[in-house]
Amino acid sequence: MRKEAVAVLNKEKIAFMDLEPIGHHSLNRNYVFLVKGKEDLIFKFYGKKVKYLCEKRALSCLKTFKEIPKLKSSGDDNVPWILMNKIEGALLQEVWESVSRENRNHLLRSMGELLGRLHNQQTQDYFGLWEDLSPIPPENNFIKYRIKNDNRIMEKIRNQNLPDKKIFEEAYDELKNLYTKLDPDTKGVICHRDYSFRNILVTKENNNRTIKGLIDFEHCQIDDPAIDFNTLYQYQMLNTDDMEKAFFEGYEKYMARPGDFKERKKYYMINLGLHTCSWSYEKANNFYNSGVRLLKSIL
Repeated sequence: MRKEAVAVLNKEKIAFMDLEPIGHHSLNRNYVFLVKGKEDLIFKFYGKKVKYLCEKRALSCLKTFKEIPKLKSSGDDNVPWILMNKIEGALLQEVWESVSRENRNHLLRSMGELLGRLHNQQTQDYFGLWEDLSPIPPENNFIKYRIKNDNRIMEKIRNQNLPDKKIFEEAYDELKNLYTKLDPDTKGVICHRDYSFRNILVTKENNNRTIKGLIDFEHCQIDDPAIDFNTLYQYQMLNTDDMEKAFFEGYEKYMARPGDFKERKKYYMINLGLHTCSWSYEKANNFYNSGVRLLKSIL
């Protein structure tokens, strides 16, 4: 895809000195390049049009956030690509283990504030793709939306010859039990849907890390705000009382924690495990194994 990226950059008359592949090209999903020049930029090719549409809309809606990349240029539905500015910093995932407990809590508080601000941008009475981007009418009923989503995941799982079918069916049964415990009046907000240290950029100031950026909005759409907590729990970023407290102290400056938080947490962790296993067995077996471990830890 490097050849195609060069062709687009030349057509757009973007001067550059070098093009460096970054990201997970081995997954054959998206292709991301660091465009080195007078101003370093990020060039992203999308394997699926829907991911291009989601990221483009998110960057447009959230352009006032200094922590979020600025959209420079983009392609179209036939050749989906985005050119955005590069935010300097290291991925928080790469330095997390070396950060002090006090600094971790500071970072989590800041992450809570950032997510609260994002969720507080707008409220919608539907769920899924932005209404004008969706080829079908969006779902207005929260519970029906979750049921349809889970049915699609299970259909993908059942259509594969996977070795852990028993635990998948047990997990699905538990999801169905939880539907009656979720708040049916939940409203949709802009959700990142992959919010964790994998997509947070930090810089070092006075021997402490501070948040610099939030990247990778290809999964972003209108959803239940609680869905953005699950990856934090998955990566054990909120696995102690003080870490969880720090995060929600920041978040609750802008948004209230859901009243049915305990039930939603369990629901979304199961949902996450099933979703991960639905696509990863042959493409990325380490993701599949982590999904199975997550389900076993909950059930």
